[in-house]
Amino acid sequence: MAIHTQPKEKLNIISDEPDNRFLELAMASQADYLITGNWNDFKLDEIGKTIILSPGDYWNFHRPKE
Repeated sequence: MAIHTQPKEKLNIISDEPDNRFLELAMASQADYLITGNWNDFKLDEIGKTIILSPGDYWNFHRPKE
């Protein structure tokens, strides 16, 4: 399922300015997670209610229990 979301707020948090669009979209869509391997720019742990994780951290947190 896809939902069209238009960010309502313009952010200027990340020094690599175009990456701020990901934060804006995460906040506008009320995403649970933003998964990125770009730790040079994404130094935050969260933005709003969105938790920012690496792919490995997401997998370790959500992988099926044996």
